[in-house]
Amino acid sequence: MTGVNKIYGIDEQQTAAYNYNIGNELENQVDSITSKKYNASILKEFMAAENLSVLEKLKLFNRKATFQKFINLNADILTHNSTKGNFEGADEASKFYRRNLRIFSNLNQIPVNNDDRIFIIMGATHSAFLDEFMQRSPKYQLVDIENYLK
Repeated sequence: MTGVNKIYGIDEQQTAAYNYNIGNELENQVDSITSKKYNASILKEFMAAENLSVLEKLKLFNRKATFQKFINLNADILTHNSTKGNFEGADEASKFYRRNLRIFSNLNQIPVNNDDRIFIIMGATHSAFLDEFMQRSPKYQLVDIENYLK
């Protein structure tokens, strides 16, 4: 119906497993409070979105500010979870960064020309990472999704 000739899968599952719950499992943390407070506040905020329509959720979850929250919730906040002199949370977050960099590498391996348009359907956090990577890439010109969510 859309005239799309080919659909590509770009996910990367080999490095998919990481422990985003490490903050609840790690004993004797230097800072056991920051990530727990942040996660609770963000999850409460996202739960409030349950009452929105699908279109309203798509608009909310594709905003730059929400993308930052998804990246923080799923990766960066883990850097607060560590024991003295160690990097347990950061090491877990790096696994998620690695997966997303590999997803971006898979995207970059798809042959495209200047007339091609790319539409990516991914989970919110992966979309947030791809948005950041593509913004910095000389290969892509991002278009605001708000133009299409009407």
